[in-house]
Amino acid sequence: MDEPTEIQSTFPTPPAHYIRYTNTNLQLLNQLKTKLGPDAPIYHPASDDLPYPDVQAIRQQHNLLSDARDVPDWDLLELQPPRVDWIVEEGGYSTFGDQWAVSRYPNLP
Repeated sequence: MDEPTEIQSTFPTPPAHYIRYTNTNLQLLNQLKTKLGPDAPIYHPASDDLPYPDVQAIRQQHNLLSDARDVPDWDLLELQPPRVDWIVEEGGYSTFGDQWAVSRYPNLP
């Protein structure tokens, strides 16, 4: 009989994109949002209507940040936190492949 596999970690491995959250990239995100102004688009996951990656957004990002160094070839807007109102509207969120429901009317302590 085979021996059971030893568990390496209590928690699942973080998604690969977590390494993108560097101080440099977060500073570039702030610069980009400043240059885009108050009407800056917000990141949303790929859909059938909007293929990923959004090549035009990445080109615009490079144009707006032409004075900056090390501008990545992926959309910096991906670093923005999720929209809580969308999570409530959808009734939940997913993390590490699991779906989690949220209450539309959370109980207050």
